[in-house]
Amino acid sequence: MTKLKELILESNDQLTESDLTLLNPYRWRDTLNSQVVRKLVLGETRKYIPVISGTFGIGKTESMQFIAKTHGLGLIQIDCSNLSVEAVTGTPLPTTDEETGEKFVRFEQSQLAKIIYEKAEALGEIEGSKEGYKYLIFFDELNRTKVNTFNALRQVILEKKFDNGIGLPEKSIVIAAINPTDAGEGVTELTGHMLDVMDIIYAEPEWAVFYDEILDATKTTAQEKSFESAMRNVILEFSKTFSFDAKTPGFNLEISKNSMYMSPRTYKQIFVEGAGSVDRAWRKWKTANNTSMSKMTEE
Repeated sequence: MTKLKELILESNDQLTESDLTLLNPYRWRDTLNSQVVRKLVLGETRKYIPVISGTFGIGKTESMQFIAKTHGLGLIQIDCSNLSVEAVTGTPLPTTDEETGEKFVRFEQSQLAKIIYEKAEALGEIEGSKEGYKYLIFFDELNRTKVNTFNALRQVILEKKFDNGIGLPEKSIVIAAINPTDAGEGVTELTGHMLDVMDIIYAEPEWAVFYDEILDATKTTAQEKSFESAMRNVILEFSKTFSFDAKTPGFNLEISKNSMYMSPRTYKQIFVEGAGSVDRAWRKWKTANNTSMSKMTEE
């Protein structure tokens, strides 16, 4: 059990709905959607922030896009790993009150606030949910930051405003994603205080969901469908050969006695590039040899 899981269990007398994903982390999309629905219904009385805890490449962004579209929300995604503390808080400026002469510090509008409002404006007119919410703000890689940046982001997410008093766009739902705290260097530990205001949704990739996605006929990568079928078989046999973790078959591999994680995103790239490359080479050969498709298929 990871330290994050232990903290979750220690900070709650009873497990919440989100904590149940510790037992079945493959259903994290359903849990996340139910949290959003709960926020839509309860409004500002619902203070907890849904936070997905999962490694990279499991489809967090695609799930956000789906949830936003389902509920009529405009998606605003923020990559926290690229932010400095000044980008979150704004530059502090020494200021003197003209009437009293009192000196104080004010903060100019931060880069993050500008990004959020520019993205909201670029979305145009949002129909919104029937409850009046318009935006889904997704803070990705929340804990892959320096400690001071993480603390500044925490304030923005929990209080929904910046140091200069500017708030997040009205009627916004906030969701965050973190890396597991045992994911290596560069990951900021979550305190018990943070966990008290977050609903942690533990997420892992599910092979059946991933494989269904690349079986989807709408994701066409090659004109000749037999190439896609062949590439799926290659991926399937590869995963069977090198998988060592029965809980997440296909994603945890052992190659040359070294353990490695192969994300669904990486598999999809292999599938798309592999099938597409073979398809292009096949058609180039066909043109060069003036061969019909039926004869090519036979050969």
